Amino acid sequence: MGLLVLAAEVMNTAVEEVVDYISTEIDPRAKRAKDCGSAAVALTALAGGVAWLVILIG
Repeated sequence: MGLLVLAAEVMNTAVEEVVDYISTEIDPRAKRAKDCGSAAVALTALAGGVAWLVILIG
C-alpha cells in the first residue's frame, strides 16, 4: 500500500513540475491541476489507511 502512496506522490510531483514549467503566470487552471494531484495523494493515503484497518480488524 505504501508503494501506491509513493506512486501517487511521484505523479503529483510530475504534474506540479509540468505546470510550473509551462507557465509562471498565476492561472486558476494550474491551481486546480495541482490541487487535484494533491487530492489524489490524499485519497490514496486514505485508502491505504482503510486497507490497513481492514487487515488489522478483520
